[in-house]
Amino acid sequence: VKFAPRSGVRSVLLQLPSPLPPVPSPPASGAAAQESRRGHLRLVGRTKEMINLGGQKVDPAPVEQVLRAHPGIRDAAVYPGVRPDGSEFVQSAVVPATSEPLDLTTLRAHCAERLEDFQVPTCFHRVEQLPRTPSGKCLKIHCPEYATG
Repeated sequence: VKFAPRSGVRSVLLQLPSPLPPVPSPPASGAAAQESRRGHLRLVGRTKEMINLGGQKVDPAPVEQVLRAHPGIRDAAVYPGVRPDGSEFVQSAVVPATSEPLDLTTLRAHCAERLEDFQVPTCFHRVEQLPRTPSGKCLKIHCPEYATG
């Protein structure tokens, strides 16, 4: 119990222990996981945006800007995929501007002209719309093949 003087009145500040269990630290990979009652971990999100490609870091924002600058793309999200060996790769979900088929060769060339080789997405997933929160933030965890490889 602490006493905190406040404008001539003495008030009491009670510091009680939290009834909630402590939150474990996220894994070093940046993945957010929940542990089941049986002790199994389930990926539920990411604590960081950067994609780690064996020491080279990819910030998704500039890659998303390049994708959105392509005339055939209305919207895009860039996020990690994870290979069976645990290494990450860059992938994206793209919302086409029209119903016409996407020319992936042209899209990949568009990215290669504007980005470093390691920043160019390995996979492009065509989606009708990106999953978003009510406030408009993209829920990348709900994009195709998120962190599954």
